[in-house]
Amino acid sequence: MGSGPSLPSIDEGSGKGASAAADPVVTAWLQVLVQTRERPLFSANGRQGLDLSDTKLTDAVVDALVEGPHARLLEQVVELDCSCNSELTTFPDRPLRLKKLDVGFCPLVDGAVFRIARNCPGLVALALTDCGDITDAGVVAVARGCPSLKVLNLRGCRHVSDAALGALGRGCAGLGVLTLAHCKRVSDNGVFGLVSGCRRLTSLNLLECGEITDEAGCAIARGFPALQVLSLACCARVTDRTISAIASASGELRSLNLSFCESVSGRAVAEVAASCAALSELLLTGCAINDADVANIVGDYSKLHTFILAGCPITDASLTTIASCPWLFSLSLVGCPNVSNDAVTTLRNECKGLQVLR
Repeated sequence: MGSGPSLPSIDEGSGKGASAAADPVVTAWLQVLVQTRERPLFSANGRQGLDLSDTKLTDAVVDALVEGPHARLLEQVVELDCSCNSELTTFPDRPLRLKKLDVGFCPLVDGAVFRIARNCPGLVALALTDCGDITDAGVVAVARGCPSLKVLNLRGCRHVSDAALGALGRGCAGLGVLTLAHCKRVSDNGVFGLVSGCRRLTSLNLLECGEITDEAGCAIARGFPALQVLSLACCARVTDRTISAIASASGELRSLNLSFCESVSGRAVAEVAASCAALSELLLTGCAINDADVANIVGDYSKLHTFILAGCPITDASLTTIASCPWLFSLSLVGCPNVSNDAVTTLRNECKGLQVLR
């Protein structure tokens, strides 16, 4: 390990001189940080980005930073990463210029999110990944306070429900990327709220949102004409009706995850593959896809770049079909016991672009 990064000119122009050491809480934290950190604290564009992820950042340090001589540093930061700090529950209560903020995997409560919404009106990207104590109230505050938001990650926010999605639909018309994986309280009504206002959505992740049905699925297909990435993995109530709607309306779709959607047939998947010319990534782990389905999905010409068939009941015949995919880069056959080693070897030899094979 090297000597560790330094904090360049934190007090430059502050008139404080050596007062950077005035607060013992901040001083102690900084000393440990610069001695143990291998990666830079600042991004390549200087003070525009500050990486404080996994730095044992605590509420006491945050409060001291805001009130002490280092406050000027925060005022200059545009991108801030405070993720993976297991003792961080709060956020600075002062106006900031932030455009991008990541506080994922921190035990934040709604009060901290209220501060973010109040003090960071220019946010375009916010990650609240696995902030499990946040409720609808926090997301509603963000929807009202951050109207320019384009990217929002709520993965694992278990208390978030339809009310939050309705607020996003009303307040964040420019939202483009939304992750709701493991938000099990989200249902069709929440999707309807999104569709009513977030028409520019290009990426939607509903992994394990088990209350989602075909009503929401069809609304997604009709309501988001620019959608490129969609995950309905583990949405057990989604059927061929949704997939057919996607095939009819989602011409821009590039990535589709239907893993463990047990009510979706290979026929419907083939319909999507034939209709969505831009489709390059198809994830079908645990689906009832057989050799005939693979032949229909691949068709005469396939642009598939990533094809995940883990746990599907296919045989060597499917690998013969897949070998004709000229663009294939990544293929997963994990848990496919009827596929032989000889067939895998032949596929490797014939599919020259294949780089990842599991």
